[in-house]
Amino acid sequence: MESIISLQNVSKSFGKHQVLDNVSVEIVAGEPVALVGANGAGKTTLFSILCGFLKADSGQVKIFGEVVSGYQHLAKLSALIQDAEFDPDFSISSQLKLYAQLHNMSAKQAQHDVDRVLELTGLSGYARQKSQILSHGMKKRLAIAQSLLGSPQVILLDEPTAGLDPDYARQISNILLDIKDLATLVISSHQLEQLQRICPRVAFLRDGKLSLSEHFNSINKPESPNSARSIANGIDVLTLTLRCSDQLPGLVDKIKALPAVRTIVATQRHEFKIQYHAGDQPYQFEHSLLKLFSENHWHYDQFINGETLENQWFSQSNDQ
Repeated sequence: MESIISLQNVSKSFGKHQVLDNVSVEIVAGEPVALVGANGAGKTTLFSILCGFLKADSGQVKIFGEVVSGYQHLAKLSALIQDAEFDPDFSISSQLKLYAQLHNMSAKQAQHDVDRVLELTGLSGYARQKSQILSHGMKKRLAIAQSLLGSPQVILLDEPTAGLDPDYARQISNILLDIKDLATLVISSHQLEQLQRICPRVAFLRDGKLSLSEHFNSINKPESPNSARSIANGIDVLTLTLRCSDQLPGLVDKIKALPAVRTIVATQRHEFKIQYHAGDQPYQFEHSLLKLFSENHWHYDQFINGETLENQWFSQSNDQ
């Protein structure tokens, strides 16, 4: 597939503090990418360089095969900055129409595009309203609508669910799922579970270095250490992540007693990684686990095949 973003040995410092240190990555068209890193790891700086707002100290940045110099590439690239603000005294529709006309659209074309993006983000009913009446979550949706104007080929989203309650965060995730076929999304967020729903590829940025860039789907490959399926001593082994809402007395011991279980490890509060022998009927273990929960009147939140993106992040952090 075509590479639309290419960074080769990109570095950036502010004074004596090096924010990006020889970062290299290739992003191909049509493949949503999660950019994951702690606060201060350099995610926003990386986005600013891609937009042309900052210049790298060294290295090469290419967008659509051309070296970034100036703002010419912004006709094809859009960015949603964290906590974008809108003029409280103008209607949503009029503001978006102005932004659309900055894409060299006629008034008629601009209005058509505004109607399109408001429908995509579920804001059509608010077109005549002023932005000041919108909740924080709805303003996030409005910012996504703005980023869609002009049908960009790439959209950079910096913390699109920051500060949102779980319901609004899920709404934003669903919108991103709906639009991921319209443009290539690069999403920076701390909401790892939501990123896992949207992005097949993840790039970990830590202390200015891009320490890992791989397809998230690769965790399902047998050779991966985080695999849903692997081979241990010639025996087919499956991994399942179990999430519970509460502490369940005796849970670990009773799961260990199931014949197929190889190991069970608590990865965080009320979450466990279970490795078990697949055998001839890999779903038999899941049936046994469900039966165990039913017999003990227990409740669970999720069964996840393989290891979660969140656990991979903590695992890598602990390894360093």
